[in-house]
Amino acid sequence: MKDRPAADAETILNRGISGYHEYTADGLPRLTYVSRNLCDMLGCDAAELSGEGYLHRVHPGDRQTYHELLDKFGEGADTVASGGESDEVSGEYRMLRTDGSELYVRETVGITKGHL
Repeated sequence: MKDRPAADAETILNRGISGYHEYTADGLPRLTYVSRNLCDMLGCDAAELSGEGYLHRVHPGDRQTYHELLDKFGEGADTVASGGESDEVSGEYRMLRTDGSELYVRETVGITKGHL
């Protein structure tokens, strides 16, 4: 099978995984990639989600839930770094679109060795 260029992988992520985004687990979890379709769903561009931007899009009533998800993500990353093969955490929260409407999110974070 022929290797596909990175642009094809990006197309697959944007079309096949609704709202795809990635975190890094070195230190505090932080967003390192957002797909075009996540930006389209929220009505913003990727730059607006960088830094604290993603957190500011989480509904104020669900920020504690989101922080708990990030805490679980950090614990799972520690488990994998300590010899576990993989871990997965998930949670539900609301995000705010640019127009102020709510988007209900079910986020599942898969943590695998080699991606820490």
